[in-house]
Amino acid sequence: MTPVFAFFTFLNAWWIMLFVAIPFSTEYEEITEKQAIEGYRAAPKAIYWKRAAIIATIMAALVTIIISLVIREFRN
Repeated sequence: MTPVFAFFTFLNAWWIMLFVAIPFSTEYEEITEKQAIEGYRAAPKAIYWKRAAIIATIMAALVTIIISLVIREFRN
């Protein structure tokens, strides 16, 4: 895998993994009795972007490495 191809693979994987990581980095408010009756939860209380970016970076690196190994294996 060429460095340019690896970079763009990582970049695409990072954005996809960011959307996978955001739900794991989100904090919601406690459900009150009124919200439980209405059955509606509003926007999250906080999204921890730094944690989401770290998770996305690690997962994208793993995906890029796996794709690189698969390409190397099938090229020979």
